[in-house]
Amino acid sequence: MVAKVFGISRTTLTVWIKHIKNDRFKALQAPAERKRKDKINNEQKSQIQEWLIKDPQLTLKAIQLKLKAQYQLSVGISTVQRKLKEMNFSYITPRPKHVNQDKTKVEDLKKKYSW
Repeated sequence: MVAKVFGISRTTLTVWIKHIKNDRFKALQAPAERKRKDKINNEQKSQIQEWLIKDPQLTLKAIQLKLKAQYQLSVGISTVQRKLKEMNFSYITPRPKHVNQDKTKVEDLKKKYSW
């Protein structure tokens, strides 16, 4: 029943239990060769950080294109976004406009509170 809940075989579950009973928690971790390989290395991460410090308005697509141009590295948007998150950079999307929003009131508000 427990194996079905976790979506694993009974054999795998018994192996895990044996490792826990014998205090071999390291054996429960996936080996390095089974983990996802990083496409972006530390040098490229530092370059991305420099780009973002110079221009904080860079989009994910722009970073993707810069990586392709400078390092001939073809990565997806998701990979770039994941690396930015790992580096503690946030990607902020603009708030969508409401369908019933009155444009004249928005302009008046902008004039009143011109920041």
